[in-house]
Amino acid sequence: MFRTKKLLKGGFSRRPAISLKWVKGLVVVSLLGGSGAVLAVDAPRLAGKHSAKMIDAPKLAPNHPQRYEVVKGDTLWDISGKFLQQPWRWPEIWKKNPSISNPDLIYPGDVLVLDTSGGHPSLHHLRSHKLGGNGLRVVKLTPKIRSQPIEQAIPTIPPSAILPFLRDTLILDNDTLSDAGHVSVGLDDSMVLGKHSEFYARGLKGDEGQIFKIFKKGNVLKNPDTNEILGYETIFLGDAVMLRPGETSKLRVTRSLQEISPGDRLLPAGDNVRFPVYQPHAPSRKVKGRILDSASKIGDMGDKNIVIISLGAREGMEQGHVLRTLYDGGKSVDPVTKKVFSLPAEDSGLLMVFQVYDKVSYGLLLNTLRPVKVNDIVATP
Repeated sequence: MFRTKKLLKGGFSRRPAISLKWVKGLVVVSLLGGSGAVLAVDAPRLAGKHSAKMIDAPKLAPNHPQRYEVVKGDTLWDISGKFLQQPWRWPEIWKKNPSISNPDLIYPGDVLVLDTSGGHPSLHHLRSHKLGGNGLRVVKLTPKIRSQPIEQAIPTIPPSAILPFLRDTLILDNDTLSDAGHVSVGLDDSMVLGKHSEFYARGLKGDEGQIFKIFKKGNVLKNPDTNEILGYETIFLGDAVMLRPGETSKLRVTRSLQEISPGDRLLPAGDNVRFPVYQPHAPSRKVKGRILDSASKIGDMGDKNIVIISLGAREGMEQGHVLRTLYDGGKSVDPVTKKVFSLPAEDSGLLMVFQVYDKVSYGLLLNTLRPVKVNDIVATP
C-alpha cells in the first residue's frame, strides 16, 4: 500500500512534475515530464519506527553549499560535514539514483545538489554528466547503468588511518591467546628472527604454504567501572609462511616489523582485507562506555587518532556507529554550602566505530573539540 502526490520540482530546465510513492520504507521518485528519470530514496530511520513523517530533520551546517563537486582526497565524513551539523545523519538526506550502479558510493567528479524545497533537506547524487557547449555542466539522468570500480570510490574515512588495524591488529580473549601456537627457536638456535629467518614452532596446526600472523601479548583491557577483563591487546610483529607442518612445524618469516623471539605467538592470517564501505549512523539505543586505550599510547588525542572503547558486539556495536566523546567535569566545592559536587560531563568530539570485537571496539576520533583522554566517556549522540 502506498500514497502518491504530485509536485513541481526545480533544478531542471522545464521543471517537470514529480511523482512520490512510499513503498516498503522506500520513497520512489519518478519524473513525469518524459525524461524517464527515477530516484529511489531511503525513508528516514527514526528509532526503529517506520514513518514517512520526519520528526527531527537533520540540521544544515552554517554556510553549507547548494552544490558540491567531489574531488580526489575527499572523504564521505568531510563531505557530510559541509552540509550537516551532524555528519552521521547523511543517510537521512541521501537521494539514491537507480540509474547509477553502486548509488551509495561517491566518486571524484560526482555532483551533489542540495534541495530544501520540501521542508526537509535532501541531497541528489548526479554521476551521468558532461560539459555543455557553454562551459556549464549539464546533468542527464538516464536509465543506463554506469559502472566504476569500488576501489576508486570516495571513502567514508581516511583508509590510511585504519588499514593497519583492519589487517594486522588483533584483540584476543585469554582462551584464544593460550591456544595459539608459539615460536620455539630459529634454525641454528637463533634467538632473534627477522625477515627471511627460518624457525621452528610448536602447537601450530596448518598446511604447507599457509600464512600466519606473529604477535606478542600486549596490555590487558579492563573495564574501569566494573573491573571486567574485556580482552588483550596484541603487538603485531610480522608474517610467516608454513614450510613444513607437523608437531614441530617449520616456517619462514616473510614480513617483519619488529624483532621476533622464542615465545612469540602465531595465529592463521585471515583473507586479504578490502577497505569496508562504512555507513555512519547512530546506535538505535542508548549506550555508554569508556575509552580504554590509545593506539598511539599518547595522553592527549585528537582527530584521526585510534582508540579502543569498552563497547563491543554484545552491546550492539556495529561498524559505522557514531558516538559522542565526553570528558569528565570532575568535582568542585559549592561556594555557599561548601559541599563537594560532581560537574557534568561535556562534549569533546565524535568517534566512528570501524572494527568490532565481542566486548570492545576500535574507533576513529573525529571532529574533536578538545583533547580526548583514556577513561573519557563514549555515548550515543
